[in-house]
Amino acid sequence: MPLSLTAHASKTLPTIAACVAFILFTPPIIVSAAEPAQAITVQQVSASRSKWRSPASGKVRVLKPFSKPAQRWSAGHRGVDLATDSDNAQVQAPAAGTVVFSGKVVDRTVIVLEHPGGLRSSFEPVKDPLPEGTQVSAGQTIATLDPDIHHCEQGPCLHWGVRRGGDKEDGSGKNAEYINPLTLLGRERPSILLPVDGSFTAG
Repeated sequence: MPLSLTAHASKTLPTIAACVAFILFTPPIIVSAAEPAQAITVQQVSASRSKWRSPASGKVRVLKPFSKPAQRWSAGHRGVDLATDSDNAQVQAPAAGTVVFSGKVVDRTVIVLEHPGGLRSSFEPVKDPLPEGTQVSAGQTIATLDPDIHHCEQGPCLHWGVRRGGDKEDGSGKNAEYINPLTLLGRERPSILLPVDGSFTAG
């Protein structure tokens, strides 16, 4: 039997009201194009929208995006290179975790965090890292970018790598898989700014 107009309205009005409330009370995301890299800038949104955040203080720009190797031993870029607005930018935990490595690897200092869910983040080159065993919260300073080690041709930058899985399912070991860190912030393509505290420009 066809619904009366009154019955139909009673079913649709709550849905419309919910949509209007969502539009009115959801924080806006503002984007703007930037030439020539077509970067997009996203204004700060509520921290509750994302458990992961930018790993560096200030404005951050992607210099070199993630490039997954065809095989574990193949060439690729196992992370993202980030330029900051300061050569001595603070390196911050992108999510809660524990420092599982803090020390020299060849000519630079590296710090590694183990996160819940079988993920590990690594950052280089850094100086003054927190010691191993330190538990950190998202946004907490874990080290400082080392401007004297030029990982990138363009100048000082922070390399951020993330691994998951592995034999122990904690992101360690040779069988762990590198993933694009930017996907943890809600976007797969680094040409889009991510909804994190502060300004994060990809280019």
